Amino acid sequence: MITGEIESVQNGIYTFRSPSLGTLSLKESDIRRIEMPAGSPSRADGETSKPSAASDPQVEALQRRILADDALMNSVTALLDDPQLQAVLKDPEVLDAFRAGDIDALKGNPKFQNLIDDPKVKEITKRLAQ
Repeated sequence: MITGEIESVQNGIYTFRSPSLGTLSLKESDIRRIEMPAGSPSRADGETSKPSAASDPQVEALQRRILADDALMNSVTALLDDPQLQAVLKDPEVLDAFRAGDIDALKGNPKFQNLIDDPKVKEITKRLAQ
């Protein structure tokens, strides 16, 4: 396991910076899994690790597709500062539904539904469906 920050992804090569190893480049085929650290926007401070939908092979495949496509990755990264996304990420109901893989609960949550209806999110979804 190597801890670091992804700097770029180009042509299936991940370049990241590790505090202990410096800058490294790895082929996508050499990477088993990429995890978000505790305290990242997708996790609340002090939260313990639990099995989640993010460990699902389909979700992992989507993550790899996003990371391998520079334009798509830039679109996703641009959303990180979006206040609407931040509100959804802080909503305990959304987080619980996501961890449980409860799609019906996500669809029924107004904050999540508003996020899904956002034109920027729709464009990302459209590109992922191609």
